[in-house]
Amino acid sequence: MSATKVVLKVKNLRKWFPVKGVFFTKGFVKAVDGVSFEAYEETTLAIVGESGCGKTTLARLILRLIEPDEGSIIYNGVDVMKLSGKKLMEFRRKTGIVFQDPYSSLNPRMTIYEILKEPLETHGMLKEIDINEYLVKLLEKVGLQKEHLYRYPHEFSGGQRQRIAIARALALSPELVVLDEPTSSLDVSVQAQMLNMLRDIQAADKLTYIFITHDLGIVRYLAHYVAVMYLGKIVEYGPVEEVFEKPLHPYTKVLLSAVPIPDPSIARSRARIKVIGEPPSPLNPPLGCRFHPRCPYALSDCSRREMSLVEVEKRHLVSCILYS
Repeated sequence: MSATKVVLKVKNLRKWFPVKGVFFTKGFVKAVDGVSFEAYEETTLAIVGESGCGKTTLARLILRLIEPDEGSIIYNGVDVMKLSGKKLMEFRRKTGIVFQDPYSSLNPRMTIYEILKEPLETHGMLKEIDINEYLVKLLEKVGLQKEHLYRYPHEFSGGQRQRIAIARALALSPELVVLDEPTSSLDVSVQAQMLNMLRDIQAADKLTYIFITHDLGIVRYLAHYVAVMYLGKIVEYGPVEEVFEKPLHPYTKVLLSAVPIPDPSIARSRARIKVIGEPPSPLNPPLGCRFHPRCPYALSDCSRREMSLVEVEKRHLVSCILYS
């Protein structure tokens, strides 16, 4: 991908959630701990990792749905952390989010017409458009019809609900859309339809996507760049083709070696990289590299030194002592 304009630049973003005891704070869950990355115009950046690594928290921090403890979020040259009032509303108008669960993200007491009209009303856009015509076109963009406008969410399947959630995210004609595992609750055939639709919408509307997922098959199909997260930190970042063909961090190698291969003969001959145990608790992460207790390539210094991301090749960064 030749895009060079940086739309979103996140630097040293941190969010620790306090764990309350009876009389005092017992500790902090280090959900996002010093994350930095860039997203380029009209591309898709996938953020991947195991459940509990901080992907969803990061997605919400980017849009300031929750406030970070430290760090900066630069969107088109503007520091989002310094925005308030009308300036913050302008930023929200340029961004959208699709949540993971289409069953809980739509208000069951509102019709689809009311759900899609709400963001337009909040941002004062109703005077600028013919609302009925606009909403019909919005539904058609995501593969639904005019007659769906006056139904309630419970009258739709899971795939249709997620299409409605995507339509709501697109209602304000945003430039940046964050998608938090939008296909995880859908069956494979519906997933394929959804991914094709998202790719077509991105090309037509010139959107930038931040795509949160744990499915590396989706990453290879949809994304241009990928950031691999482990226990609150990004351990590898780079173009999808390069990361998939030449993974550098041991954790990335482990993830890729676990991807199923449809050809049984190839699958049987492939060497799997095995790790020991479960991910440590983000309440008490290991010192040094957070992956070192499970890493098959760990050195003695890995438990003492915490590595930062270093650029090994152009736009391909890794956080590992082997490349320091």
